Amino acid sequence: MTETRRVAVLLGAGASFDAGIPLTADLTEQVLTSVNQPSDVREPWVKAINFVHAAMFNYAARDGSNPIGAVNIERLISALRLLRGREGHEAAPFVSSWRDPILPEGRVYADKWNSDRFVRNLSQALGIDGGDRGGRGAASRKDAIENIGYFIAEFADGAKRPVHRGDYRTADLRVLRLLGTLLRVRKPVDYLYPLVDLALAQPEGLDVVTLNYDLAVEQAASERSVPIERGVGDWPRERIRFDVAAQKLRLHKIHGSLDWELEAHSQSSTRLTVSDGAVEQPWIVVGDREKLATDGPTLELLHAAEEAIERADHLVIVGYRFADAHVNHVIRNWMLRSESRTVGVIEPTWSYPEPRSFFGQLVSEYGGSWRHDLSERPQRVFGYQGGARTQLPHALSTDPLSADTIVIADLSATAADNGAIFVEIEHGGRHLSHVGFRSNAGHVTPEFEGSDLSRVTTYDGVPSRVNSWPAGEKITLRIWPTQRYETLTLEIAGRTLTSELQTQVGLPLVRPAPDTA
Repeated sequence: MTETRRVAVLLGAGASFDAGIPLTADLTEQVLTSVNQPSDVREPWVKAINFVHAAMFNYAARDGSNPIGAVNIERLISALRLLRGREGHEAAPFVSSWRDPILPEGRVYADKWNSDRFVRNLSQALGIDGGDRGGRGAASRKDAIENIGYFIAEFADGAKRPVHRGDYRTADLRVLRLLGTLLRVRKPVDYLYPLVDLALAQPEGLDVVTLNYDLAVEQAASERSVPIERGVGDWPRERIRFDVAAQKLRLHKIHGSLDWELEAHSQSSTRLTVSDGAVEQPWIVVGDREKLATDGPTLELLHAAEEAIERADHLVIVGYRFADAHVNHVIRNWMLRSESRTVGVIEPTWSYPEPRSFFGQLVSEYGGSWRHDLSERPQRVFGYQGGARTQLPHALSTDPLSADTIVIADLSATAADNGAIFVEIEHGGRHLSHVGFRSNAGHVTPEFEGSDLSRVTTYDGVPSRVNSWPAGEKITLRIWPTQRYETLTLEIAGRTLTSELQTQVGLPLVRPAPDTA
């Protein structure tokens, strides 16, 4: 590992949470609440949104799985865009509900309405005058029946397809307009100051790759008077470009921005314009299909972001849940190209990652001693448990990275009259999670003030492990001894994002003085 590491940063939706911006999963609920206001509930485009969300929600629960959170805003927008152009999709011939002939809007096949017999029978049924068979009355009567036929066909088509293609298009545009409001910065962005300050402290500035559309980083840079560059000028007349030698913050918004708008007058006349604030129809890309599309600067932005990460030795990842396949590929390939490259991940809550997930594989391969071989393999993935506000200064620190350790700052043990042993122990190292305790004296139960059982994991109804142990916090352990020892041996096994830690502590017991009264 180089002594002076060059840092790059990758931001996901969680990085904007402290600015009062909702997470991707929460946006769907807010969009549905907003569009289903009494004034809009009968609009066809609202029905389109409700229909798509209900279908995706029910599909996610078809096998009894929990569907909550399964339909995030990106998936919803992606589905709207797919359905409005479904006839051109390569899967259309294989989806039975897509195979019915769809006529251009406002037209129906009306050949059968031209039958004289049909006109005569229907006119008699409706009580329309049947006289003047060859004159003007017959023509008027035929027009009237034809109009009725159009109405019947339109009514039947509406019953069969309650949502038309145009409604999906309108729904897409309305959701984009809503995002400009829902993704506004609502809280102070001072927690991002360490990010923009590093752009001035690090030689040749800082590259920040963001998957977000909001303007939180831009606001923080403005408040700190840090120069910022986003690479977008007069595209496509000018290519996406960044000054890699400049002392500034280079912000790579690979999925678009709330203040970018794509003006496509024709296939040969397209222009990306940048506004001073959020625009009505921002240019953003959603879903894996669109994130590799060619109708905007997506590929150029992604290429520039890959080059930016390639220049770094250490990548700090904030609030990203590893849900974008193309971004995961960039991280994987970057790690493979040099064994000195490291990753720091900021995440509020850690749990054992799903082994088949990209994150689980990343931690398994590079996360230190999860396979008990820390001495044979350098640790290359480091975890920072918490949010961007609390952990960003630590993750961006220039201090050398090291494997996690358990640091015992204070320790004491006393024996109560009823035989129970109480141990007070304070950990002075990095925030730990999934910490267990074992003793030669008997079963160990961690206890907290106020009986906060949300902090412990129970086994057979007995608290056994601590879910979270912040640095500097004192924990009380209660032991009901099965044997009598003059010296208590306590074994602590703590597992963080990156390490399996173990230490043993021996301490004399302080027993109560005998009652001589």
